Amino acid sequence: MTSFSGDVTEHSEESISLLIPGVFDGSSRDKMFSPTKTIGGFPWVLSVYRSSAHKSSIFITLKCPMKEGSNGWKCLSNLRIRIENPHDSFISHSVYMSDIRFDKDTHFFKEIHGETLLRANLFDEDPAVVTVWITVKEESRFRAREVQTFDFFSPSKISDVVLIVEGKKLHVSRQILALRSAFFETLFYGDFKESMNSEININDVKLEEFLVIANLIYGCDQEITGDNVEIVLKMADRFDVKGILEKAEDFLRRQATKDVKNVLCLADQYGMNSLRDDCIKKVTSPEMVRDLKNSTNYSNLSEKTKDELFNKVITMAIDLKNSPKNPRKKISRGDSYSSSSYSSHYSNHRY
Repeated sequence: MTSFSGDVTEHSEESISLLIPGVFDGSSRDKMFSPTKTIGGFPWVLSVYRSSAHKSSIFITLKCPMKEGSNGWKCLSNLRIRIENPHDSFISHSVYMSDIRFDKDTHFFKEIHGETLLRANLFDEDPAVVTVWITVKEESRFRAREVQTFDFFSPSKISDVVLIVEGKKLHVSRQILALRSAFFETLFYGDFKESMNSEININDVKLEEFLVIANLIYGCDQEITGDNVEIVLKMADRFDVKGILEKAEDFLRRQATKDVKNVLCLADQYGMNSLRDDCIKKVTSPEMVRDLKNSTNYSNLSEKTKDELFNKVITMAIDLKNSPKNPRKKISRGDSYSSSSYSSHYSNHRY
C-alpha cells in the first residue's frame, strides 16, 4: 500500500545547457545529450536533435530519468528556453512555458522551426547553446509504507485456536472469525466434532490467499485492489464473509466503466445480480459482445447472461435497421431476424 504526499514549495530556478556544434549541418542530426543534473530534487537530462524529415528544425527534449521502480512521482515546472550563439549573445531565441508536468510517462518536447532560428540570425553552421532554466513549482511523491498485517504465525492474547493451512500453523481467534464468517461460525460453534479441537486443518486453500481474507476479517489495512479482488472474492465466497463480498462488489462497481468485460464475468460468477445488470447496460455495441465472446472468461458465463447478451445484440441490430439513416426496410422486434448477419454470428452463442 502507498500514500501520496505532495509539496508545493517552489524551488529556485536553475539551468541545464547543451552545446550544438552546428544548427543546420549534419552534426546535429544525431541526438545529443547533456550530463544529468539535479534541479529541485529531480534529475534532468536535456537532449537536442534534428531529424532527416525536418531538416530545418531542431527538437528539444527534457526528461526526468528517475531510478527504475520510482513510479509514484510527478512535478510541475516552469521552463525558460534560450538558444543562442555562444560567440554573440545578442543572436538568440527565447521562449517561456509554464506549468509543464513531468512524470514517469510524460516529458517535455519542443520543436523550434527553421524559420524561427533564421529570424534570430542563427545561420547554417553556426554553433548554438541550448539552455533550459527549470523552476520546480510543485512536486508529489509516493511515500511507501508497509501494509499493517496481523501476525498469525505467533500466539497472541486473543488467539484460542490454530488453523493449519498448507502445513503452516496460524493462531487465530474463534470469535473474531465467527463474527464475520458464517463458515467459521458453523465450524467453531456448530455441531461438528472439530469445533472443540485446538488445531483444525483448512484444506484446498493457498496460504497466501487465506492470509488476504484473514487480514480483511481482522480489520487490518489490507485493501481491495485490482490485483487482489479476484482472490478476495474467491476467499470471501469460500468462507461466506458477506461484509467483505459487499466491499468487493463496491470496488468492482467503480471499476466497471473502464473494465466492464472482466467486471461482468466476476459479477456473474459470484451472483452479484445488480452489478451484472449494470454491466450488461454498459454493453452498447455488438463489437463489445464480440470482444467478450472471444475472451477466456466467456465460457464461464451463465446461460442466463449469455442469453441476455444475445438478445441485446439482436435489439441493437434491430435499432440499427430502423435508424432513420438506414435506407433498408424497417423491421419490428416481432419479425424474424434469423437472416441477419448479427443473428447468424451469435445464434450459436452457447459454446
